[in-house]
Amino acid sequence: MPPHLFLHFDINETILVGDVAGGDTLEDCLNKIIAKCAFVSSSSPSVDARDNVVVDRRCRRRSRDDTVAYANENDDDVDDIDAVRGGRGDFSDDFAPVRWWDGTPLTMPDGVGGGGSIRGVVGIDVDLDVNVVVGDDDVGRRHRPNRDDCDLGEEYYVPPPPPPSSSSSSPPPPLYTGWTWPRGTRPYYRTRYKDAAKRFTNRDHHGSIYRPVYDALHSRLLPSRGVRTGGEEGGGGDGRDYDDCHVTPFDDFVPAFFHALVHYFPSEAGGDARRDDDDDDDDPSSRKRRLPRPRSTTLVLRTFGSDLHRVADCVTKFARGEHPSFPNYRNRDLIFGEGDIVNGRWTNTTVEGRRGSTRDGEGVGDGHDGDDEDEEEYEERDKKGEGIGGIDEGGGRLVYELHHQLDDDLFRRRYSGDDEVLNFLESRTVVGILDDYEFWRDNNQAPWSGKPIWSRRMAGGKSRTGGNDAGGGGGGGGGVEGICGGGDEGDDCRRRRRRRRRCPIRHDHHHILLDDNIHNDPNDGIGAVRAPIPVEATDETNDDNCREYDVITRTTTTTTTTTATTRSSASYVSLRGNDLLKMHGKHLIRVPTLRPLLEDDWFVRRIEDARWRIFLEEEEEEKEEEEKEEEEEVVKWSQERLIDGKLKRVALETLQSALLPNNSKLQIRFTVVDSSSSSSSVHGEKEESQGKNKMKLSACDRDATVIRSQLEPLSTPQLRKRLEQSFVWKARGIPASPERLASLLAELEAIPWPRTTRERPKIRAEHYMILQRPGSGKSDSARTRKETAKLTRYRNLFDSAVEAMAEIDSTFAERFTALAVTKNFVGSPHIDTLNVGPFYGLSL
Repeated sequence: MPPHLFLHFDINETILVGDVAGGDTLEDCLNKIIAKCAFVSSSSPSVDARDNVVVDRRCRRRSRDDTVAYANENDDDVDDIDAVRGGRGDFSDDFAPVRWWDGTPLTMPDGVGGGGSIRGVVGIDVDLDVNVVVGDDDVGRRHRPNRDDCDLGEEYYVPPPPPPSSSSSSPPPPLYTGWTWPRGTRPYYRTRYKDAAKRFTNRDHHGSIYRPVYDALHSRLLPSRGVRTGGEEGGGGDGRDYDDCHVTPFDDFVPAFFHALVHYFPSEAGGDARRDDDDDDDDPSSRKRRLPRPRSTTLVLRTFGSDLHRVADCVTKFARGEHPSFPNYRNRDLIFGEGDIVNGRWTNTTVEGRRGSTRDGEGVGDGHDGDDEDEEEYEERDKKGEGIGGIDEGGGRLVYELHHQLDDDLFRRRYSGDDEVLNFLESRTVVGILDDYEFWRDNNQAPWSGKPIWSRRMAGGKSRTGGNDAGGGGGGGGGVEGICGGGDEGDDCRRRRRRRRRCPIRHDHHHILLDDNIHNDPNDGIGAVRAPIPVEATDETNDDNCREYDVITRTTTTTTTTTATTRSSASYVSLRGNDLLKMHGKHLIRVPTLRPLLEDDWFVRRIEDARWRIFLEEEEEEKEEEEKEEEEEVVKWSQERLIDGKLKRVALETLQSALLPNNSKLQIRFTVVDSSSSSSSVHGEKEESQGKNKMKLSACDRDATVIRSQLEPLSTPQLRKRLEQSFVWKARGIPASPERLASLLAELEAIPWPRTTRERPKIRAEHYMILQRPGSGKSDSARTRKETAKLTRYRNLFDSAVEAMAEIDSTFAERFTALAVTKNFVGSPHIDTLNVGPFYGLSL
């Protein structure tokens, strides 16, 4: 069954165009959206010289060579140095572009398309593994995108051709929305012209060639607004003035957002929730990789700004059918109520006096607490690339909290720690969170200090399995050091670690954050992915041979919640570095707002792609776990047989070391000494059934026409998922009238259950009886007379059920033959050989 899906949508410039808190109007945001996708290049030697200095997140300076070494050692997914260095526009004052990324000179409108300039051709391979960019010698080259292929589909948007009245004779350079920047380029928004980005497409600006794109976005965004022509320059900057009056509260919302809500929160009214003239067929390519619907979905609105209440109100109106494009849509799950909007904040509990409160002037991880020893430790950690994958800044215990805030600034209810926050989110279908902007700002906009989401995948892996790996026992305090106290780990330690890895995770969920402020930069972003580290409450954690989790509490900043009922605890750590970048496309989705503005199904396609990635990842992990369990069973089997055969333990260890590393099947021939006979030859095999040896068929020996041959190669988890996808079917019920339900409930409560007979003892129910419709059996039989007498006693109950059924399906109400009445019924999967017709069910 798919896990509970949490869709965390950022508000400003993700689903809402405009930023009141940031002082950006709708026109400013549209221009910025285009400027972030318009890539430029510079070949000025002076700029290259100045660009040789890289500024890290603690306001220090280090050379370009050091940064390249850092990227090569710890961040293979970052293809370009531009993605490793400053991601917030640190080089805006230094980077002076002179051309567009395809080689076209960067000139004002009068010069665009003139002077005999020949623009290179920009394209994309059909193979998604390699993009081919052809153009100017310095720009055009084959470059490798992020190897996770996070941005599936087209990464380029080709603008429409200029109008006939334009001085340009050819379309502008394509806009780029991919995850990895083409080498030697950067968005116009991250250059020295960043301040002009809010007027990017206006007249007399570099981006005026993209004015048709602006018009296309504006028309998609505001279908209910009119465009009037005027002679004065303003508004659009091209002689047109846009009416800024909101006709509906949905005018400045990205349309793809509401299409995503319809997809994951189907209308309760049934039928098409959209207008009759709104044709929104899914892309055929997206149907090829469709997973079952999540068992439940929660919408979480995330923002640092002041639009949360307004957006929540618009979602509520949308759920009540007030959106002009979705007049038939109804879903009570999307109606915000009291207690659904909360404040989120990070709090820090210091350890050994290090770091202060998250609310004071020197936030956690800002690098200015005056502790020289700590500063040297962080600098050494940066040079070695340590601390990636599970390190929150500072040395304290970082806790994320949600709380309801009253007017007098008092906390009415607080959910503190990852488990409490997750329990709160799981109890809601809609949540609005005003996140902790001050903490994120004071910590240099580091991802770990931003908006947290949670992963089921445990923090760990190869980067923590030895003392010599990044963050290992010999490092300078980063990562999880010394999983087994350093050095080579023993067999007992490996088995314990595998057992802990298989510990059940309490929360079955999949969180996805969609935000425009997610970047291919481990030091700049807004998404904090929290990964669990389950620890069993046993003496194993105190074993001297395996102290992996004893060390965590003093080297990482974690949040720990202990549950008395389960006798276990789960610590969460924030991923960093390469581990964090790998979450893009799975838990983090960067939103180039241009795309969802132009494509109604963009959000749905990206969310489904993320679900598919997690599904394949977990399927592969289950397969690996099964192989490990098979290997352990082989070892256990061989131990029993060899010990019974009086062979020495040294022979067992020799066989283990020789066979298991090569994944060989263990087939041993040995002699067992028996007291009743001298000796006998015994053959041992891995697969043994009731004393008879069983030969496992290979692929060439199987009969493809037999169903067993088709299913035998599949593992048990694969078969289980296949059955769920093929046979599990869920549907929303049709509500009956409250008056009928009240009458029916009164009749049910009046039944004298203790004196009745449980008529189907094999069904899991406290009580069970069947009322036959008159005329459904033989009129003169004893059974019919008995059924008639029982129906007479419960006639009011039967009539009430028929009336309730008639409201939903009048034809079925006239034709059904029997009514089953139960108390405390529990689902009992079985094959019913008698009742093979359709059923209606009602639970009160």
